[in-house]
Amino acid sequence: MADHEFFGTVSAQEATASDHLTIKSQVDALIAEAKARANHTGTQTVATISDFTTAVDARVQLIVDAAPAALDTLNELAAALGDDPNFAATVTTELGSLDTRIDALESAGGTSVYKTNIGDGVLSSYTVTHNLGTLDVDVIVVRVSDGQRVWPVDKRASTNTVTVDFGSAVPTTNQYRVIVTGH
Repeated sequence: MADHEFFGTVSAQEATASDHLTIKSQVDALIAEAKARANHTGTQTVATISDFTTAVDARVQLIVDAAPAALDTLNELAAALGDDPNFAATVTTELGSLDTRIDALESAGGTSVYKTNIGDGVLSSYTVTHNLGTLDVDVIVVRVSDGQRVWPVDKRASTNTVTVDFGSAVPTTNQYRVIVTGH
């Protein structure tokens, strides 16, 4: 007979000669039930599992984590993603389109265009040397991540340079693209 380890309570009542077989059969049944629980076989109603609700709530909380109330169900997450079953493909397509739009902005001025990325995580003002030989330039600054145009202060420092000043903001490394177009 194999040794078995049980984690739980088995209750039995004192036996008498007349009910010894009943008690033995009850113990055998309890052993079988304990083995079934240990091996996750057999049936057990939710009501008999003392920490069932706590365990399920804990698992659900792991999935939901600290999501805001507006995004803590799968339906709300799907709605936030536009109910788009191909969300990743849509985003990839949009990024490709964004690259095309940035290229169009960069080539808008013909051959008199200078472009460069700026940002280093330290400075808030950058001198851009464009060597277009004129003060008559347009300066466009776009955020590299999404192509959105931003409006820092730009000054024509000389016929070959402009200064782009973000005030108290400090751009991260290559966060912005500067496009200088000469006329």
